[in-house]
Amino acid sequence: TTLLRFDLDRAVYLKVDILDELGRTVVGDESGRSYNPGRHELPLDLSGQASGAYYLRISLGDGEVRTLKLIKHK
Repeated sequence: TTLLRFDLDRAVYLKVDILDELGRTVVGDESGRSYNPGRHELPLDLSGQASGAYYLRISLGDGEVRTLKLIKHK
């Protein structure tokens, strides 16, 4: 399990997904949710996934998408 920590300066809608190397969603936030300004922590559970590279995709309500690479190892 990993903890994603982030600070927001404004209220936003976020959808967070974890994708495998082929772009398939392996852990997904089905509908996303709204976050108020401030500090937030979101647990990400990869315990059922194999070791390897994954991508954290954060989709904002305004259409902006950010992607970060994650490496899971045992």
